[in-house]
Amino acid sequence: MAQAKAFLSGKSNELGDALNIQMQQAAAVQDYERAADLRDRIRALAAVTAHQGVNPGSTEDADVVALHMDGGASCVRVFFYRAGQNWGERAFFPRHDKSAEAGEVLGAFLAQFYENKRPPKNPDHQP
Repeated sequence: MAQAKAFLSGKSNELGDALNIQMQQAAAVQDYERAADLRDRIRALAAVTAHQGVNPGSTEDADVVALHMDGGASCVRVFFYRAGQNWGERAFFPRHDKSAEAGEVLGAFLAQFYENKRPPKNPDHQP
């Protein structure tokens, strides 16, 4: 959960550095399975940070939602963009069955989150 918080707080470089050190340590003690897992996580982190599609300059009104699941627990972060500016974010920790899939958790969260409010209008994504 600490790694998810670091990533969502914009500390992806520090997270990548820490994962790289852990990978090197695992390889040094010949724990190649753990080293390969860490390598894959580093690659995934690099892919996500290289392709972030949120451009606040072109986003008038939008909610950007991120989900991280670890050990049966979840953190959902919602970033609020209004009038082209980031108006902050909020973290939620939904309760769910430990075997729940990411799509199921996110779908249930979004249904409850927007139950009594309208999603923001985004002129780039009109139906």
